[in-house]
Amino acid sequence: RASKKFPLKWYAFTKTLDELRKVHLGECDRETLTAFWINIYNCLYMHAFVIRGVPQSEHERVRVCRQACYKIGEYQYSLLDVKYSILRDTFMAPERLLHEKILLFPPSFRENDPRRKFIVKSDPRVTFTLCNGTISSPSLLIFCAELLDQLLDYAVQRYATRFSRFDFCAMRRSSSVLKTPKSVVRVTFPELMIWYRRGLMGRTSSKK
Repeated sequence: RASKKFPLKWYAFTKTLDELRKVHLGECDRETLTAFWINIYNCLYMHAFVIRGVPQSEHERVRVCRQACYKIGEYQYSLLDVKYSILRDTFMAPERLLHEKILLFPPSFRENDPRRKFIVKSDPRVTFTLCNGTISSPSLLIFCAELLDQLLDYAVQRYATRFSRFDFCAMRRSSSVLKTPKSVVRVTFPELMIWYRRGLMGRTSSKK
């Protein structure tokens, strides 16, 4: 209920979340499901932070991701379910390897899990839409099915522009190649983009 800590608008927001129990995802197309799950993940992450506070360690962060969940339709989904079993089910992320080794979180949905029908085809660009509240995380954006492809491209470009470093370096003079000193730009990409470079480069080359 409303209080000094949680004002009336917050109370209205939590009441609105009750409507998720009435959602039917069975007839949604890929674009609608992808936009829906991205928005759900970001909303649930921020919701968990408000209720539980900001995690102070990686172990605490993963514990929150295991426990924070929404009931959507008939089934319950945690942050880990949405991120790794629904949005990233068909490829193994580097950070997932770290979590599995250290924290032993469960793998993707089992074959007989009815939630599997709501898995969307993995797209590496989705990684740059999931906001976890840290300084280095992607920006919080709202996604819609109609503009999904453009918004995914924008999310990657926004992240790259925000976190890439551009350094101007002078090239050494060479008698056979350069008659006068020239400068080049050295671009240092953020680690997250390096992890997913194969998927991102594959999309770029397929568009050409």
